[in-house]
Amino acid sequence: MFSAQLLHDPEQAVAKTLEQAILKLNALMKKGHADTKWGHNITHAAQHLEEKYQHDFIRYLANPAGYTQQGDINQKIEDSILKTLPENGRAFVPEELKQRYTMSRKGADFTILVENLTLDDNSDDEKSPPI
Repeated sequence: MFSAQLLHDPEQAVAKTLEQAILKLNALMKKGHADTKWGHNITHAAQHLEEKYQHDFIRYLANPAGYTQQGDINQKIEDSILKTLPENGRAFVPEELKQRYTMSRKGADFTILVENLTLDDNSDDEKSPPI
């Protein structure tokens, strides 16, 4: 059913698995791949994608040619980067560092703003917003 739908009307095909979403995206891109259609095609390809496949779909979008579903590619990349760093070159976040997180949403888009607070921001001044 999915294959026939994908062949005749890729817009209406319901992709629930990762493989189906990738096939649908490729079909939509063949139909129209102008810059203005990319977002539309990606959104429609992942519209009905089950949550457990969403992370892998994003990984596929980041690197379609190098995508592999075997193992945890993110962990492999992190491990290989950590091997190249000297012991004193690793990121260190001081425990006393305070940050403020602000999240806003417009439709399906989220924006997360992370601000490092200065000593003045941590004061007990009533003008400072609560953390």
